Amino acid sequence: MCHLELAKGSSFEFPVADRNLKNEAAGALRVSRLLISVADVQLVANKNSKGPFKIVLNEAAEQFYQVIQEGELIRVRLKEGVAVTDSRKKQIEVIGASIPIEIHANSGDINIQDWSAESLVHLQKGRIKILRNRGDISVHSLAGEVDVQQQVGRLDIDTFKSNILIKDYQGDLDVRSFLGDVLVENGRGVLSFVQGSGNLKVLKGNGALQFELTKGSLGVQQFSGRVEGSTQDGNVGIQMAEESDISVKSQSGKVIVTAPKSASSIFLNLMTQEGEIVGPPYMGITKDGAQKVLKGRTKGEGQKGSVFVRSSEGSIQIR
Repeated sequence: MCHLELAKGSSFEFPVADRNLKNEAAGALRVSRLLISVADVQLVANKNSKGPFKIVLNEAAEQFYQVIQEGELIRVRLKEGVAVTDSRKKQIEVIGASIPIEIHANSGDINIQDWSAESLVHLQKGRIKILRNRGDISVHSLAGEVDVQQQVGRLDIDTFKSNILIKDYQGDLDVRSFLGDVLVENGRGVLSFVQGSGNLKVLKGNGALQFELTKGSLGVQQFSGRVEGSTQDGNVGIQMAEESDISVKSQSGKVIVTAPKSASSIFLNLMTQEGEIVGPPYMGITKDGAQKVLKGRTKGEGQKGSVFVRSSEGSIQIR
């Protein structure tokens, strides 16, 4: 569990709403949602099912931010008429039972751990770290780093030029990255990527992988399941796992597929208009006008996996 070393400040405690309680005291008002809208912040949220829901502000944060309750909503926001000019670190610690949390900040570090309710994080500049969460998460980052590990649940990430690391993930993943690099290790589920100019790597995992590249490259290793997508100028390199089906459409990017080291037969259906095709030497390449075509099965026992590639200007290579 991560904690901040807070300087002198203020602590706020709230009872948390329990929808299963049938005999709630009349007039009792319990919180069920947290909204944080601040300038710069160092924020840590840790689940703790024992005790009240607590928000702790250090002295610098207390000077500029206020904590108020509006019905079942807790709101942390900038005090009215106050401009943040102090360079001291504004630290906020959230401790308690998991409730839906929404965070908007201009800059800083945000760390959410062991949370089991849905979360939305919008950070313009800085680092976001999410560890061992069990709720759906939506992340928006302009510049910085996004680090998500041991997450279970839906994950949506939208970044401009932030680098993204996702490790040991299970669920439906949707990543849209314009300039930053993306690395996914051991992802399980439906993984969807829209990649601009950065590099995308997917190492191990299973399920379904969907991608759309502009100029960025894609590298896939040992992903079991269907891999399908398109690229304009970016290169695609895929190291097949057994029983994988691959479908790629390319404008000018090179497509390289490395077959698994097994005796299984793979069905190849490859075509390029202006590029070249390199395949197994015992398989012939035919021409249909300006198009080059390679179609058929590789040598081996059984029938596991397929590779379908269509390219306008790019080359195709099967290793």
